[in-house]
Amino acid sequence: MTVGGSEVTGPDFFVSYTGKDSAWAEWIAWTLNATGYRVVIQAWDFGPGSNFVDEMHRALSSTRMAVVLSTDYLASRFASAEWQAAWRNDPLGRGRKLVVFRVEDCDPPGLLGPIAAVDLFGVEQETARDRVVAAAHFPPGPPDAEPVFPGARPAVGPAVGAGVGVGVAPVFPPDLPVMGGVPARLAHFVGRDALLDQLHARLAAAGSVAVTAVAGMGGVGKTALVVEYIHRYAQLFDRVGWVPAEQPELIGGFLAGLAPVVGLSAETEPAVVVAAWARLPRSLLVFDNADDPDAIRAIKGVRP
Repeated sequence: MTVGGSEVTGPDFFVSYTGKDSAWAEWIAWTLNATGYRVVIQAWDFGPGSNFVDEMHRALSSTRMAVVLSTDYLASRFASAEWQAAWRNDPLGRGRKLVVFRVEDCDPPGLLGPIAAVDLFGVEQETARDRVVAAAHFPPGPPDAEPVFPGARPAVGPAVGAGVGVGVAPVFPPDLPVMGGVPARLAHFVGRDALLDQLHARLAAAGSVAVTAVAGMGGVGKTALVVEYIHRYAQLFDRVGWVPAEQPELIGGFLAGLAPVVGLSAETEPAVVVAAWARLPRSLLVFDNADDPDAIRAIKGVRP
């Protein structure tokens, strides 16, 4: 297609991933974008009102694919259909249509097995960034810059510049907080920035131990708002716990499940678990659907 006398081509990469690995997917997409590649990723480009099937068809037919490989990805039927479409377009790998990034230790089966994967887990952020950039570069050939002298300690490369891609640069996934029971981020959350800013301001203004409530009628999106807040401000926390509180009699069991996140055993009393969360800095504990506030107040350590 020609626009204004210039040839306009499609994006360079489509990022294929499952919801569990959305943090890795966005970080990889940002890194590719900052390097100069045009990237399509569901979290940024498939907005409300778009035809998902048509968007996916156009993305798969016109780009190389960056696969975010994990155990969950291998178990997903939809993910399998995506990478198999890319494989059919380049079964011998001569066009490097399929670029596989492993984000956890897993063995790709079948047709994915012979494809050389790039490991991003277990390494520092700069190393992972360099691996993404190197894997994206095609045709391979010699590097653009002189290799680092082996006898000297390599310098740390420049950080990804601000203003590239969508919003603020995603946090490198291994630096994200430990999350206990937090729901996955919604792919199509839009708007409500003012409410997110208000929630953030209220928590920040309350001091070291902040207690706040998000109230409203059922079905207006309170849970979605808090989930988006957690993922959007993830870099502010070291640990985040999520307690489904719609059944008060089960709250103690969920708190027991969160005890290991704060270094306690699962047999620890709920009040002690809550007190531990309150003492540790950069911690957030969410009681979702707390329709009975008295059940929450009854736990020693929770301030009304």
